[in-house]
Amino acid sequence: MANGPKSHRGCKEVHGGHFQKTCNRKATKSYNGSWRQLSAEERERAILSFYKMANVDWACPLTCTPKGDPAIGNGVTRHFFATIMSKLQYGFEIKFAPGGTLLFEGEKDHLIPSTFYLLLESDFFIVAGQMIGHSFLCNGPCLAGLSPAILHVLYGGSPEEATIEIADCADMDICQTIQLAEPEGNHRNCLLDGTAELSAEEKHVINELALAWDLPPVTSENRRWLYDKLLLHAVLVRTSKQDKQLRWGLKETLIWPLLTERKDTIPLLFPRTCCELHS
Repeated sequence: MANGPKSHRGCKEVHGGHFQKTCNRKATKSYNGSWRQLSAEERERAILSFYKMANVDWACPLTCTPKGDPAIGNGVTRHFFATIMSKLQYGFEIKFAPGGTLLFEGEKDHLIPSTFYLLLESDFFIVAGQMIGHSFLCNGPCLAGLSPAILHVLYGGSPEEATIEIADCADMDICQTIQLAEPEGNHRNCLLDGTAELSAEEKHVINELALAWDLPPVTSENRRWLYDKLLLHAVLVRTSKQDKQLRWGLKETLIWPLLTERKDTIPLLFPRTCCELHS
């Protein structure tokens, strides 16, 4: 397949049949056939290869040309960013796990990074950070609905000082186990509600999870404390490496100084779902 037109120094070009970027270096990935002829997984792999290139200036202009498609102009570039952000929001079709690859899990406005180990080993969250920062620099869509607790830690806050809600726990089995330590007792079917007496079976379920995370068994005196510790571990400790990769990817796009010096930009980069819907 012939390469597309050469790009100017400091300019990125994305071609439908292949991706090409020139930023002090040139890297090209080629595929047989037009963009329309590629399967969904082939398109995703092409996008991931594009974002895994090293030593790239993500702030330089981007031009998208879908090979085999007459579409041209800014609309194509907007479609490119809408596509990659949709993949981050709703999942890739690449079968790293049954049903696809979902990088962020949970309820709207309580999304947390997936703890699936292959995503971490494949540096998926570095790529995610690059995609998020790159889209932001090019006025593309943003990733909506991340948990405020995740954002607190992402920007350097202490995990112990984060405000974590039970809705931030994306794993339903874990959620049901740790949901009961609240003194208010607002949850009926929870094992740590702080008011009802725990059965032997309920204590066993809680203790299995606590011991797996090097925490002490539940007692009548430590139920609230244990609830907080289990929730902290479920939401922030298990995703700490994912947060580091995400931060690394954002730093690669050179927007990190802006984000740390201008905290008012954080809601623009990571809006709430309701804000994204009405923007």
